[in-house]
Amino acid sequence: MKRPQIADLPNTFDHCIGEDKPDAHLSQTFQFELITPMFGGDAKSWQLDIKNPVRTASVKGSLRFWWRTLQNESDITKLLNAENSLWGGNTNIGEESNQSIKSPVSIAIIDQNEIVTTLIKTTQNGDRLGDNCIPKYILFPIIQNVTQNNEEINIVKKLSFKLLISYPENRQTEVLNTLKLWMLFGGVGARTRRGTGSLYCEELTKGLVSKADINNLLLDLGDASKPKKREGYPRLTGAKLFLGDASWGKLIQDYEKYRQARTPGNPPGRSYWPEPDAIRLITTQAAPTHPPIHPDKKWFPRAAFGLPIFTKFKTCLDPHAPNQIELEPDMNHIRNVGNSKGSARFPSPMILKTIRLANRQTLSCCLVLNQQFPTKLKLKVGNTEHDIVGNMLPFAPNEQKTMRTDLPLQANECIYDHLARSLGLEKMP
Repeated sequence: MKRPQIADLPNTFDHCIGEDKPDAHLSQTFQFELITPMFGGDAKSWQLDIKNPVRTASVKGSLRFWWRTLQNESDITKLLNAENSLWGGNTNIGEESNQSIKSPVSIAIIDQNEIVTTLIKTTQNGDRLGDNCIPKYILFPIIQNVTQNNEEINIVKKLSFKLLISYPENRQTEVLNTLKLWMLFGGVGARTRRGTGSLYCEELTKGLVSKADINNLLLDLGDASKPKKREGYPRLTGAKLFLGDASWGKLIQDYEKYRQARTPGNPPGRSYWPEPDAIRLITTQAAPTHPPIHPDKKWFPRAAFGLPIFTKFKTCLDPHAPNQIELEPDMNHIRNVGNSKGSARFPSPMILKTIRLANRQTLSCCLVLNQQFPTKLKLKVGNTEHDIVGNMLPFAPNEQKTMRTDLPLQANECIYDHLARSLGLEKMP
């Protein structure tokens, strides 16, 4: 049985460890509405409760993430202590070491109304997804669930809800800043880093009426006086922001074309990206009709957009064809706060989405959070592992790199800058 939604906030709260007495608390209610469709977000992957699509636990987890982006702490233990003292968890403070404390922040999701849903559709032959209100490129993780396993997965097209929140008065600024970041750059459900489940709240958007306002907000929240070096967790300090005027659908469509760019033809020709030929060079395997010819040699730039990455070759004699090849981070070479222990993942620090301003104008957005990239990757080809290091990593010096032949890299251009230029987004100062 599902745990019922909390309708009322408690009158008292356990105070944080290390404080002599509880602080005065403030309570507020915010009205949210969905501005892009959502799916997933329930306790079971890709599913949701149609009557209550937004889960309190998921929202609080998202707020924890966005609070962390506001921090500038290099000591991971201190960072987790500060995080858990506000959002709950085991805190290591003096004699109270390893004590579990309750978060002094309490939230409840109520009045989930105006809910309009639709099932994800398949084509007539049932082997792929048909036309849906969420771009197929975003839905790719669940294609097999729908087409082969016959799962019924719902999309929420319209939704409004209220968020009730209570917090210590002396933490008001950081809590409200966290809420604002979650509304602008986060969302509800699955695949929010690619823009699903985006939200709008009139009260939290007050004063934000232009691209400059969004940029100034991030400059204010990301402390420019702090070091911009990359840490093991994503931060606003040192982040990159790109803004434009395209719709969310157009933004994702252009991103798909960028990620999958090939030489023109019917069917399309070889990839403009270097990874396929890099794998051929590393494994010394290649079909006679597909010798490695890419000028960038052994380079894996798309790893910057998140790991793992799976590759399949179709042509006989190509590496491991037709089986899957996996590129993943070496977990001994990454410090990723909040990542599951032993999980070989590098969640994308890049967020693509739409933002609605106070004047109802919408912006397309690419936010790249500042985070340390693994210093070593693993390329798994069957039972063999190859180390991906040095100039093979995405951020290697690119003076000799060309990227796609129809939009070459500029001198010393970062892969994220190249992406934004390809999408027609403006780099904010």
